[in-house]
Amino acid sequence: MTPRRPRGFTLIEVVIALVITGLVVTLAYAAVQGGLDTRDRLARQREQREALITVRAMIRDALRHALPGVPGGPEVFSLVNRVTTRGVSTDSVTFLTRGVSPPYGTSAAWRVTVNVDTAGLHFVAAPGSGAGGEMVMAVVPGVTGLDVQATGRGMVSSWRSDWSDPSVAPQGATFSFSDAAGGTQPLVARLSLERNP
Repeated sequence: MTPRRPRGFTLIEVVIALVITGLVVTLAYAAVQGGLDTRDRLARQREQREALITVRAMIRDALRHALPGVPGGPEVFSLVNRVTTRGVSTDSVTFLTRGVSPPYGTSAAWRVTVNVDTAGLHFVAAPGSGAGGEMVMAVVPGVTGLDVQATGRGMVSSWRSDWSDPSVAPQGATFSFSDAAGGTQPLVARLSLERNP
């Protein structure tokens, strides 16, 4: 009987095993990286959604306690209607309110500005004379459009994209926030609740 040679792996078998192992590791790494990217995107979207909810609440409170103004008096509500070359509405609103710092309706007047640009939705509330506190600023990324409409008083009032008398606040306002995907999220508020039954 002849002695048997010990059997081992050939070079081809070793190379094939290394290639298959490399492919498995690469696929596993890609799956993990995809999961991490998805988690990051979801976290970013959640943060944007939470920021928008917070800013919407601040806008709603400010609108509910907007100063009514008097005809011929100082400016209390200004609406600038803007549209980009792509047809996206990027309006800007400035109004006076007592709804930024508690107790709402009794605090000093604040000047609130809401607009949108390439960075997102901006909310800026600056204290007026006699108002304590510091400027409140918030930016919500991901908001690409803002369409604001206001309505006056009376039965014949309709929603308008402009406001002709800045010395008097409208009866109601609607803010439609849009994102890059084209989705809109409207906010409708009645202004100056303390003067209305």
